[in-house]
Amino acid sequence: MHVRRIIIDCERFKIGISSLLEEIPPKYDGLGKINTISNHRRRLQHATCLYLLDNLYPGSARELRYYNGCPVVGNNLNVSFTHDDGLCAVATSQSGAIGIDLQRPYPAIEKVRKRFMHPLDSVTDAPYLQSLTILWSLKEAGLKILLARGIPKSFRKVVCLNIETVRFPKGFYDIGLIDTIWVSSVLVNDDKFYGYTTIIKSLDMYLSVLIKEKTGAPLSGSHPGAIAAKWRCCKIIQF
Repeated sequence: MHVRRIIIDCERFKIGISSLLEEIPPKYDGLGKINTISNHRRRLQHATCLYLLDNLYPGSARELRYYNGCPVVGNNLNVSFTHDDGLCAVATSQSGAIGIDLQRPYPAIEKVRKRFMHPLDSVTDAPYLQSLTILWSLKEAGLKILLARGIPKSFRKVVCLNIETVRFPKGFYDIGLIDTIWVSSVLVNDDKFYGYTTIIKSLDMYLSVLIKEKTGAPLSGSHPGAIAAKWRCCKIIQF
């Protein structure tokens, strides 16, 4: 599997995406959790996340620390890591808590839906398996925020409301992702977040990110046109 390395620079957060590095760069040996991981593939995953973090904020990998098992940089850069099937992604925010998750749409998810679905969870107009994958991915991102705050992880503490579909013109970004975004208001332990999910089309992989709402922002989703305009303004950088 290979995707071009991508940075998505949005108004309030940045995302870096990359295929797994083939080897650990010498400058990352000993950083983060590298020396505590025995499995070679997991070491590569962690090194790839460090590499992405450095491309989002140069030099930040060396400042990485862990709080409640979650990555942080300094006093004001919130960080979240994710990886799935040879793909890694990092999300950062300087304006509040953030969570990110990569997820494939596995048919087996239907068998465990009662474990993670909440009575208030919304569904999209997408096919059922796709809807479940979006919910699962948003909730996994929410669990990382719970963990960062020292709160026991529970799917019941993450509720996805008002999921709306925003479709972009065909070929909007010619990088294999972002022609559709699902927008949701998400409650993480009753705290309000915006949830964004898109699909990396070439890999059939879903990418979700949760961002803290600004003070006074409405809980129910912003108008899809406003969301689309925001994503049209974000910078897409390939490196």
